[in-house]
Amino acid sequence: MAFADLIYIRHSTCLDPTGCVITYAHELRYVVQHDQFPRLMKATSALRGKLKEFLNAATELAIPAERDANIVSKQVAEDVCGVQAVRKFAEQQVVWMKAGGGLAHRQRWEFFRDVPSSTTCDWVNETVNP
Repeated sequence: MAFADLIYIRHSTCLDPTGCVITYAHELRYVVQHDQFPRLMKATSALRGKLKEFLNAATELAIPAERDANIVSKQVAEDVCGVQAVRKFAEQQVVWMKAGGGLAHRQRWEFFRDVPSSTTCDWVNETVNP
């Protein structure tokens, strides 16, 4: 096999440097999570596909690995692009999602915007011991 993981980022995502950094860091975090705990990420992937069957109102933020990826991508983006640029980008995403992006997407961006970048997420423990 030529590669183990592939991260695809749409052209439109790359038009904004802050959005590109956030997206790339978010997706790269999944690669790290999978590399460190492949069996746990396999279970997480299965849960992601069946989340609405367990709890209809649940969003992906109910999945600890997703919260971790959001937090880490915010930390990376703030280091690379600056706190203000990340805040501005997240605010813009919330506005767009309120206008028609759907509740789950809006909640994701509100979480991203509001979570302190000093936050840590013990996604492994939260997944194994909910």
